[in-house]
Amino acid sequence: MTRFYFIPEDYEPAAKTLALGKSLGLSEKQIIDQLDKCKDHQYKRPMIDPDRCFRNWLRNAIKFGDVVPATTREYRQPESVSDEQRKADEAKAWKEMNRLRGVK
Repeated sequence: MTRFYFIPEDYEPAAKTLALGKSLGLSEKQIIDQLDKCKDHQYKRPMIDPDRCFRNWLRNAIKFGDVVPATTREYRQPESVSDEQRKADEAKAWKEMNRLRGVK
């Protein structure tokens, strides 16, 4: 068994590892980007299994917010909202915030 502090440059993830990334909701581009980051990371202690390291890396990237799964839906306000609608939405938000705070 070869031990390493850096994942070898010629390392290609196994099908099981790629399937894990997809099951976590990551796109192929996100998986490749994370693989590049993982290869650049220096481990404090020697590692044996690069697939295991990369699977852990993918889970931690999501857990610590380094990457947002492609399947996650994020709200983005449409750009075609008029100024009047924006002001009305802002007033509504302030009223709701004051209601939650107990301010009358």
